[in-house]
Amino acid sequence: MKKSSIYRLFLVIITATLAIFLVNVFYVTDTYQVDVDWPQKHRVMQAVEKHLTTADGKASAAIKKNAKVFRVFVDSKKSGAKPFAEDIYSLEGKWHALKSYLPFIKNESHKKFISEKFSQYFFSNSSIIILNVSSLC
Repeated sequence: MKKSSIYRLFLVIITATLAIFLVNVFYVTDTYQVDVDWPQKHRVMQAVEKHLTTADGKASAAIKKNAKVFRVFVDSKKSGAKPFAEDIYSLEGKWHALKSYLPFIKNESHKKFISEKFSQYFFSNSSIIILNVSSLC
């Protein structure tokens, strides 16, 4: 991940946190008894709204970019749907499902079987993590 991406992300997070804090202090709650005249309070609110708008725009752009990347990733895995279904409904899949209902047996082989087949035909947790990390760069 590039340092500039990390710094931008950090700046957006800090700006949003500060904006939320200022809105809570000066606008939402009266727990903080701050004696501020109205014009100064109004200027603070305008500044907060400006920062929130900027942060919202950056977040929306990042979401749009990453949604496209994720959509392409998921579309590339669609070809595994039929073989996945065939394996799940095969005799082996049915046996794993049946074993989980047998008395006196605490067997989670069906969950394990489904998880393995899903990882085989679609994606595993590690590939999702790699996709998330690559989308942040």
